[in-house]
Amino acid sequence: ENVQNAERNRFQKLGLFKTSTVECIFNKHSSKLEITLEAFLALLQYLYILGPSHDNSLGDYFLPCALVHAPESDDISTSTCVDPLLLVFGCGFVPKGFFSSLLAYLCQKGWKIACKPRRKPCLFRNESSFYVDVEPNPSVKLKLRASMEYLEISIQQTEKPPRKFFHEVHKIISEGISNICISLRYDESVSKPQFGFYCNDQSCSSNDIKHFAVVEEMKVRCAISNKSTMLEAERNIWFEAIEPTSTIMTDVTDLQSTSATVEEQTDNSMVTSNTDGKENEQRNSYVKTQPKKDEVFNLVKIISASWYELARELDISTNYRDSLKQDGGLSDDTRLEKILEKWITSETKPVTWEVIINALESLERIDLVKKIKMYLIKPQKRVSSHDEELHVPNAKR
Repeated sequence: ENVQNAERNRFQKLGLFKTSTVECIFNKHSSKLEITLEAFLALLQYLYILGPSHDNSLGDYFLPCALVHAPESDDISTSTCVDPLLLVFGCGFVPKGFFSSLLAYLCQKGWKIACKPRRKPCLFRNESSFYVDVEPNPSVKLKLRASMEYLEISIQQTEKPPRKFFHEVHKIISEGISNICISLRYDESVSKPQFGFYCNDQSCSSNDIKHFAVVEEMKVRCAISNKSTMLEAERNIWFEAIEPTSTIMTDVTDLQSTSATVEEQTDNSMVTSNTDGKENEQRNSYVKTQPKKDEVFNLVKIISASWYELARELDISTNYRDSLKQDGGLSDDTRLEKILEKWITSETKPVTWEVIINALESLERIDLVKKIKMYLIKPQKRVSSHDEELHVPNAKR
């Protein structure tokens, strides 16, 4: 009886339970069911209702939707090393059940629940903390909180984590949103949320009211005044891309610098004007050509978590997309490669750089559109021949 009471209290307080407990309940009703316990638990994980706890001393599984809501609070969660990142949905509110599904997904990705059973409740249906491993560095404590309008992600430590930590968090959260939306059949108002921050524009007339500003390219736009300001370097750390060891992408900073230089050029110099004209002519000629799979993959690999949406924009059949989704043995990078292979080998659809650019514009990835356009006008990276190869210059670090 004492063990049962302890198990019950743990479940009510932390949403954690052991396999043996659910097995006892399941066996009482097994004669009426046409599914095994293993299949039942696997189904709950597939639907992002359940996640592993990563702490067998507390329980084998974590059920976020069993938790109670956190006490009412108007305080903004602050992180002493970097501003919290917000996630804003197009529908204007956080969809019911979405946060619980995201918590289950993060557990499946190896994030460890930060809880101390003997202290006051620290896990809630709308607020939970995790320890995220950043090898070889110590784990970073991350807090997620859901309000009516947005999700908030904040770091709970004074020392700033390594740069790759922010990249991994951004990638996993984006991947989670994509997978949850596909599994739960959310429409586009949910599946295309925007990242943002709390508005800190001192000139904003609503500065005394807590509100958010969404990130659009390198700017943040206030949701109330609609005024845009430049994205501060301290906040941009959430969006900085990490280059793979083998890549055809120039450093993002270099691309932005080059792009800004091109935009600032004027007609004051005939040489500059002629250069711009040649680059535009060169780019326009290349966008009509057929790319190679490896070229496209290396340029868009950063959004491999959104492979399903890209496949839809490339007019890849729903059956093929769903077959890749259901194959649990494939990584998102592998799915992206297969999608690009399917598109490039198509004999009935146009296969050009222009199609990829249009698809990325539909996904509002203007950063990648600019990256491709810059790539297309760099002659050292391309050779005009039937056996066109990709030449990779030494990346500037």
